[in-house]
Amino acid sequence: LLVPPPSSRKALRVRAAEMTLAHFYSHHEALPGLPVIFTDLADDWASFSKPTQRWTMENMLRRFSKEWFRFDDLHGEEIPFLSYYAYTIVTQDDSPLAIYDSQFGEPEEEQVDDDDSCYNSDEKSCKTQLVSEYTVPDFFRDDMFSIVCSTDIDSVPLPGEENNHRPPFRWVLIGPPRSGTGLHIDPLMTSAWVTLLHGKKRWFMFPPNVCHERVAFHEHGPNKMEAVEWFLHFAGTEAAEGVDGCLEILQNAGETVFVPAGWLHIVVNLTTTLSITHNYAN
Repeated sequence: LLVPPPSSRKALRVRAAEMTLAHFYSHHEALPGLPVIFTDLADDWASFSKPTQRWTMENMLRRFSKEWFRFDDLHGEEIPFLSYYAYTIVTQDDSPLAIYDSQFGEPEEEQVDDDDSCYNSDEKSCKTQLVSEYTVPDFFRDDMFSIVCSTDIDSVPLPGEENNHRPPFRWVLIGPPRSGTGLHIDPLMTSAWVTLLHGKKRWFMFPPNVCHERVAFHEHGPNKMEAVEWFLHFAGTEAAEGVDGCLEILQNAGETVFVPAGWLHIVVNLTTTLSITHNYAN
């Protein structure tokens, strides 16, 4: 999977300056959409370009060893980063646990003792700072969820107000080799962008009209495969690679994958990876 996919299944790769916003909206964002890989959107981000802030396991451990990170939005389980770091070193799990934290940008309501508080140490920092270490690219800034989240017009936030009813929309993703995200469609007809800041990921992407049975798509339940299991069964097979419009991506650090609304996609981590992703309603 570390070998780049053949040209017949490669997604378009461009630098940001090579594509206008109008072209992106009309050729990639507009339904049925077309994935694209931007190669340089993170070049100026502190999370990628600044050695002391770049999102690596070692930097995260130095900065956030006592901070708790979530595994998923569907349940409340959390783990201190130091414990998770140790887990990634020793795990032999077929499909290791990965961090999917959508609350990293929200201040914690519960305050810890001064001795442990990340606000009281020059060497430690709170994970809320991660929000300031990247910038939402211009291509993805028009987000209806940022202003509308209810049919009640009175619920629309005024300028400067918080949109407290907004669904989860941004995640820090951290995972060791073999972890990943099973075959899925992003909820609420949202589009997404995923910027990889460290490591390598492998993707399969299928257009909205793909036969779900052919690629073993199950939204939930016991038949839904973990990412690594799906790749073992389907990578290199006609069932997946023969799908009209199928795309494969070998994503490298610094690259941003755009996922149009309605596209099925599955991702496995080939190395330990750290990423930022947003979903948005275009």
